[in-house]
Amino acid sequence: MGYCNGCFEKQLEIDLLKERIEHLEHKITYRKRKEKEGYFGSQYVAGAKARSILITILHTARKRLPTGSLEEWFKNSLDQIAQDPSIETYSFMPKPTRDSS
Repeated sequence: MGYCNGCFEKQLEIDLLKERIEHLEHKITYRKRKEKEGYFGSQYVAGAKARSILITILHTARKRLPTGSLEEWFKNSLDQIAQDPSIETYSFMPKPTRDSS
């Protein structure tokens, strides 16, 4: 079935607008998902818990370290754990000081 020129042009415009709407709907869905997932994106519960614990340890160590680099302390701790996985990891934490509050 053929269209007249006016109808054909209108149908083309309708098809283009439908594609645009579909694209925008996908974009909205993506943004909503990203907003819901947060900074780290989609993650397993165990991974999120491990990340939370690790961040807490790093913040605590930073407050307690009297001098030196947090990165150096962390690397040395990981190196010692790699050499002996059965070692008590809490022993690596810097001791609390009065200024570490």
